[in-house]
Amino acid sequence: MMEQTFGTHDQFNNGVGFFDLNMYLLGVPITIRVDDFLPFWGSYTTTLSAKVTNKGVWMPLLEKAFAKILGNYSGLVAGTTDDALMVLSGFPSSRVTVSASSSDTELCDTMKHAMEHNDILACDSVSAPPFSWVPGHAFTLLGCYDVNGEKLVKVRNPWGRDAGVTQPWNDSDSIWGTVS
Repeated sequence: MMEQTFGTHDQFNNGVGFFDLNMYLLGVPITIRVDDFLPFWGSYTTTLSAKVTNKGVWMPLLEKAFAKILGNYSGLVAGTTDDALMVLSGFPSSRVTVSASSSDTELCDTMKHAMEHNDILACDSVSAPPFSWVPGHAFTLLGCYDVNGEKLVKVRNPWGRDAGVTQPWNDSDSIWGTVS
């Protein structure tokens, strides 16, 4: 999807000072041109919400293109992942909101249904999410697995950190060593 968004030519070494990103509005393809001036602060590794790692600037450029579509950076605050997926892919997407009453079985069933219909699926959490998830945050649903008799929902935290999750099956839990 990122190659489709940024194109196949090497925009990162052309030295012209701008980037063209291919996106969609209401399913219609558009090209958003952004310059290479990015609003960093602190250690020059963090923009509004994107963290730059391994000298990669694609995420802050994508963030800037979204801000341009929405009118300014403040439009990015509390956006929804399903809207972002629709702008990136041009296809309708669905969103699952995880709350305190959500169960792993419910999430797995929703994911399986979405995958069977080739739907794009986004996930976010509300003020009191289960599973020690960060409240009011978006996650990527990667899969649902039955491991040792337990249903596990594999998620990716786009902020790239565990956020203090201490429940079983967290990133540093030794139980992962028992799974082949």
